[in-house]
Amino acid sequence: MAQFIPKVLILGDLNQLQHDFPTRFKIVGQLEIRDSKFFVDNKEIANVRKLNFDYILCTERKVYEQNVMLFVTSGIPFGQLMMQHQFRQYVLNIGFTAYDLSLKIFELLSQMKSGSILDLDGYFLRAGMIYRSDFNPNLKIDCVTSNHVEPIFHNLYSEIFSNFDEVKLRHYDLILLTAERSVEDWQNIFNWALKFADDILAFIHCDSPILKFFKSNLQSHFKIEWARTIRGEFMRIKILRGSTAKIFTTTHNKFQLPKLPTGYQLIQGGKKISKIDLGILSDDTGDNVSELNWQINEYTAIYWTWKNAPKTEYIGFAHYRRFFAIPDSPATDRSNDFVSIGKNSEHIMKIEEGIDLLRDCDILVGIPTSNYTAFEYDPREFEESDQNSYFSGSRIYRRWFEKLHPDYLESLNHVESNNLMITNSMFFTRWSLFAEYCDWIFSFLIPAAREHATNDRTMSYKGELAFMCWILHNRLRVKFLPILLNRNDMHESFGAENFRRLDRIFT
Repeated sequence: MAQFIPKVLILGDLNQLQHDFPTRFKIVGQLEIRDSKFFVDNKEIANVRKLNFDYILCTERKVYEQNVMLFVTSGIPFGQLMMQHQFRQYVLNIGFTAYDLSLKIFELLSQMKSGSILDLDGYFLRAGMIYRSDFNPNLKIDCVTSNHVEPIFHNLYSEIFSNFDEVKLRHYDLILLTAERSVEDWQNIFNWALKFADDILAFIHCDSPILKFFKSNLQSHFKIEWARTIRGEFMRIKILRGSTAKIFTTTHNKFQLPKLPTGYQLIQGGKKISKIDLGILSDDTGDNVSELNWQINEYTAIYWTWKNAPKTEYIGFAHYRRFFAIPDSPATDRSNDFVSIGKNSEHIMKIEEGIDLLRDCDILVGIPTSNYTAFEYDPREFEESDQNSYFSGSRIYRRWFEKLHPDYLESLNHVESNNLMITNSMFFTRWSLFAEYCDWIFSFLIPAAREHATNDRTMSYKGELAFMCWILHNRLRVKFLPILLNRNDMHESFGAENFRRLDRIFT
């Protein structure tokens, strides 16, 4: 990360600087005041504001108090004239932001009524803020810092991450950037923010090459606003996104479906190996793995969508027998999170409802269940031939997983030990997160399925288990939704024990 070196005019006796005062600044002149006139290095200056400096550092309080009003009337902003302790705290410790930049940040952030903010450079932490009375209480602020954080700062931050990798797949309404960066570093952050943020608020110093770069590279799909402040500008980049969305509903045979909301799209899975042509969109065109449908089930439709479907801002997957309902829907209650649709088809989640639910989370999924992998720890549940196939497939899956993603093993072991998983390959999220997930899971699921080469559902089960592993590892914010069943004789339901087990895993 680039380091800003402030240019300083010294007012007072240079020998009065504290003996341990940091030297990470450049002295560009000795400032004197005689009869209310400014002199730099014994040369009279008619307009001190035109000099190339960042701050005036006053070494003695008496000199500061005698001249502060002269500076104000001469047009020098209050935050540009500092005593030693102010300069150390607000310039050298915080970065390159001036004393009163916090006021400008508060002003800009106060326009947000709700949402999530990522303080990527730990600005408020370094500025010594310990409470958030200046912010709307509905704002959720997270922080990234490698430094030790005292518990008192949790009054300000909702979550504190030790490094960027812990947060890089989360979505935020606004990213706050206050550290000096090279053009290359800025481009990397910017490319990430294009996927996982709606707005960027950044302070850019007037001498920074970033200022020139962005003013000469404005693009049509960004709305950029500039706000002048001391020795720099705040840049507010609003990423102009659409609200396009699609929920693919996977089926492999003829089935009586309820009336689906606008934006739901039927897709036939396993078309390449099926004797049935449903006359709908299918997973056997373009780049596809339709032939693996016996082994990975709905994942062939998910793969096809990732590789071939037009990108939308939001993307989701439902099942011809299962659909999301919104929380607190009249069709559901917490004692039974799988409910037959019957006359409740109007309670199937509408796309606009899903988008609204994503305002304060990263992904929507169904309530986890232990139905599929409970037998893993009790081989007596298998017939002998099935048992051999399942455990053979499990070993192949594990070997590919360990080879390609060893950093995820701790999360996988955690999920397996709790014997709870998110089933049915159903979710609703932003396309950017969906693409990251697909790139990860298909890297090992497809080669494992091809090596296993057995027409059982082992790899589909393992894929569902890996889904929750991926969510846990990337610390995604999850919202669990009840599921409506398109079949009256389904009997899946959950009681209080499942919710206690959820608490053990996701907390």
